[in-house]
Amino acid sequence: MEHKPPNAKRRLLWLLLVLLFLVSCGYLLWTNPLLGKRLPQFTYEPLATFTAIPTSAALTLTPETVKTEPALATVEPEPTSVSPVCGQTQPMIILALGIDESEQADMIRVVRVDWLKHQVVVLSIPRDFWVPIPGLEEHNISQFRINAAYGYGEYFNGRGQGVVKFSETMYQNYGVTFDRYVVAHFNTFTELVDQIGGVDIDLEEPIGAYASAGHHHFDGKSALLFVRQRIADLDAYRIQRQSAILKGLYEKLSKPEYLVQLPGLGVKFIKDKSVITDLRLQDVYTFNCFIREINRDSLVFIDIPYDLYTPMITNYGRHIKLPKPEAGVFIQNVIKNGTE
Repeated sequence: MEHKPPNAKRRLLWLLLVLLFLVSCGYLLWTNPLLGKRLPQFTYEPLATFTAIPTSAALTLTPETVKTEPALATVEPEPTSVSPVCGQTQPMIILALGIDESEQADMIRVVRVDWLKHQVVVLSIPRDFWVPIPGLEEHNISQFRINAAYGYGEYFNGRGQGVVKFSETMYQNYGVTFDRYVVAHFNTFTELVDQIGGVDIDLEEPIGAYASAGHHHFDGKSALLFVRQRIADLDAYRIQRQSAILKGLYEKLSKPEYLVQLPGLGVKFIKDKSVITDLRLQDVYTFNCFIREINRDSLVFIDIPYDLYTPMITNYGRHIKLPKPEAGVFIQNVIKNGTE
């Protein structure tokens, strides 16, 4: 009876071990974030009651600033009998931040992806919301504009900790937690816009003091200028300009000629060193599938109504927005229910 020589058996064993190692690595890359830090796992124990109360003596506070305890955002489980869409059934909550050159969150969005309803709800959070920022008492910081939470985390807690501090701030003020996060600096935004040949939008009327009615084409540099301008009008208009560009990006990337490029663009995006995210390769596939399942009406942009916050100016000349307790209720409702 013929026997395999010992060297052949060893080679076969090594080959099997190498294959097992490669399969294991592939699985880990598929299901785990490449570089992003994990966000804190909150316990949902009773929260300290946070409400944005500026300490400036130059501010006159109204009765709406009475402390209230935020309700916790929980996503209601879907019925188990439903058919998954792109392999998903439970809504996904994503924190999306656009970071400027000073490490401040210049664009803040909370995205609710509802696979079964074929809907993506994008909620804007005003960067000037004045809120308590937890965990910085030793640095004599108790509250500030919410956009500063990211920079404080980077400066005091170390590189990559900005999104963690921002997540903590959102949780402690509004009970919101996130399944994924994406943090992109503005240079990445301009590169993305240029890479796809620019972005186009059509306006029925000017947005604030900028742009005119009609068709507009932006390259990366001009698109960034458009979403950041705010000297001549209100921050609310700047938020609307950001949303207009985001809609334009979606409409371009959903065209057939760009759909085939999406997987490559997605992988390149999450591997970019200036992008901080816990998105996985699996998510790239999932979102590439989902964008083929939805249309422009599936993308819904929501702003917090003006009457849910009070614009003020501190004695240092900072323009801020003091959110009322009802703003927290509004945020909670969008996170839990989308547009129902």
